[in-house]
Amino acid sequence: MTELPGKLDDVLGEIKESLGEILRQQKTLGDRMESLENRFGQHEMTKETDDASQGVSYDYRILEHLRRYTIHDSKGHRAEMISTRRCL
Repeated sequence: MTELPGKLDDVLGEIKESLGEILRQQKTLGDRMESLENRFGQHEMTKETDDASQGVSYDYRILEHLRRYTIHDSKGHRAEMISTRRCL
């Protein structure tokens, strides 16, 4: 029975050390997360000012506008013409 309290003290000591290590790791992770959030916030502020200075982006697409004409002259000849206009 004398060995049990010694082993119990050893086990409790190991648990205490492990908990201390876990708490240190969590504090380190919390500090790193806070630093990352600050950097992300600064990046977002910089991005907003950059977008404002450059204007809003626009998706340019080329549209084709077709018109078909049929022409009849005085001699009865017929001609067709297609006009293609490309617009932004």
